[in-house]
Amino acid sequence: MSLPSINDFFEKRETLRKVLPSYEIRESQIQMAKAIRRVVMKGGVLFVEAATGIGKTLAYLLPILTSGKRVVVSTATKTLQEQIAKKDIPLLEKLLGVTFDVLVLKGRQNYLCKRRLSRFMRQPLFSFAEETKLYEPFLEWTRHTRRGDREELKDFPENLAFWEEVNSRSDLCLGSKCPFFRECFVTKLKREAGRADLLIVNHHLFFSDLALRLRAPAEVLPPYDGVVFDEAHRVEGVATLYFGWQLSGGQFEELIRDIKQWKGNSNSDKLFEVLDELQRRSHRFFASFPSEEERFRVVVSGLPSRVKEEGRMILENLTQVEQNLRRGERRDLPDAQAEIEMFTRRIRAFKEGLQTFLDSTNPSYVVWGERKKRGILLHISPIEIGPILGETFFNETPFAVFTSATLSVGGDFRFIRERVGAPASSSTLILSSPFDYENRVRIFIPKTFPLPGTKEYEDRLPGLMKNLIALNRGRALLLFTSYRQMNRVYGLLHRQLSYPLFLQGELPKTELLKKFREEASSVLFATASFWEGIDVPGDALTAVVIDKLPFFVPDDPLESARMEEMKRKGKNPFFQYQVPTAVIALKQGIGRLMRHKNDRGILAICDSRIYRRSYGKLFLKSLPPAKVVHSLRDLEAFVEEAV
Repeated sequence: MSLPSINDFFEKRETLRKVLPSYEIRESQIQMAKAIRRVVMKGGVLFVEAATGIGKTLAYLLPILTSGKRVVVSTATKTLQEQIAKKDIPLLEKLLGVTFDVLVLKGRQNYLCKRRLSRFMRQPLFSFAEETKLYEPFLEWTRHTRRGDREELKDFPENLAFWEEVNSRSDLCLGSKCPFFRECFVTKLKREAGRADLLIVNHHLFFSDLALRLRAPAEVLPPYDGVVFDEAHRVEGVATLYFGWQLSGGQFEELIRDIKQWKGNSNSDKLFEVLDELQRRSHRFFASFPSEEERFRVVVSGLPSRVKEEGRMILENLTQVEQNLRRGERRDLPDAQAEIEMFTRRIRAFKEGLQTFLDSTNPSYVVWGERKKRGILLHISPIEIGPILGETFFNETPFAVFTSATLSVGGDFRFIRERVGAPASSSTLILSSPFDYENRVRIFIPKTFPLPGTKEYEDRLPGLMKNLIALNRGRALLLFTSYRQMNRVYGLLHRQLSYPLFLQGELPKTELLKKFREEASSVLFATASFWEGIDVPGDALTAVVIDKLPFFVPDDPLESARMEEMKRKGKNPFFQYQVPTAVIALKQGIGRLMRHKNDRGILAICDSRIYRRSYGKLFLKSLPPAKVVHSLRDLEAFVEEAV
């Protein structure tokens, strides 16, 4: 395919407006497309900070789809995956008059496994009685689905429990020895992926594939020429999950259950004795860790000797299970050898993780735990993912593009570049927003407000937020840096305000956002997951109020390990890690306000440290180009102009 000129494509306004009636030429969009064209054709790494409103998906899709190369686009969310596949790609196909071979790939757990479904149908067991009435409609879907994609079950509950019994998982896969291999949904998708021009995945799938390639001669994705990471500020966090190990009591319970179900009720079998012993020991082992803490550091050398001994005995039990599986092989069972190999892979993965845990003296990894619904989950995580990606991904991938609305810190990309291990020679580009921040936004920062952490701040914060809500007549998103503060302020204000108030956690996120958009003058109290990725354009949201600068909790086990590593290298973890991380998080939070060129409103940051601490200048430098005011009176005048 001949490569169209970027200028010609974007400046043919009449053609574009036939498909996009409201299209306007944006120089920043053209600039981004040209920069990506260069890196796609010549190779290398490019970081692009593209503010909301630039149209970045079109700017990267045009050069990669017309390059003749197979490219992976990786996003942080399924929502963006769907937008690219169902909105942006069809748009480009209309504009160019061609059809592209594009495939959306999700993690295996999103697809139905026919072998596991067959087994479940023989003895369907439900964790919740109310799910029994969904079984027949579910079976009807399985008879007609072409993709086996969980996304198709739109009328089913989001947390459908029995989906866990029938979904596709790599650790339970028999591969080519499976009786359903030829009709397997995942196998078909892999074949399609090998023919596709563009693969659209999420970060979790991308990095699980990359980690798999390093540990075994296996892969999920076919070979590719380059990658575009959209929502790239999430890359470090997701990649860290896949280059370590995780252990939980639930994993052992599931393994024991699966083996027993496969073997049948032969309780006299020596294997069952070993499995029962493994179950008792794993219960005692995981019960040794604190169940009341959200996340905690584990110093293995400081653990009681009985806990370490229990871990070593579990390793012995796992070896005994493996030996007994092979000695007691049931050739009368279907696919016996393939099943045993699958169980053996799972057992060896558990042994590798547990052995690494017990021998954890590698200073490049941190051991930590977190409380989950099903119990304790133990992690052995790399402290820095940059060196791992630097040696693997960047050395082997011809080109890579990282783009997001929040990548730079004070106009500099060094922080994100070093965190993901990209070469120092990487190119960078900052594209400012086309939105009229100067006239449509006011940033409120009270210079003389008490400092966070003081009693006076705690006492006065609810009153300030109440005044901001009243001044704006509701229509506000209140973002907090902790659940404690969110619940405290909500508890004090919910009887004092006449506007509809919504609290994170009371309803599922999608339902909460729906109500917030629909109910006039409502107020949403939120934290964590609402700082990014939510889109509420128009009059439903005209004020974003942030309680304080979003510094992470320094005693978080992974973050504290990263800071210790920086100290060891002679760096200043506060200024070189905590501050840049908080700047990027703040930019994500304030990005919730302006989602469309006609949006208008207030950004309020109730933290005077921006003016009273030296690092505040970096936060100020990272704010959008709007006028900053310090009094509610100035804000009132701005709000009245819009009425």
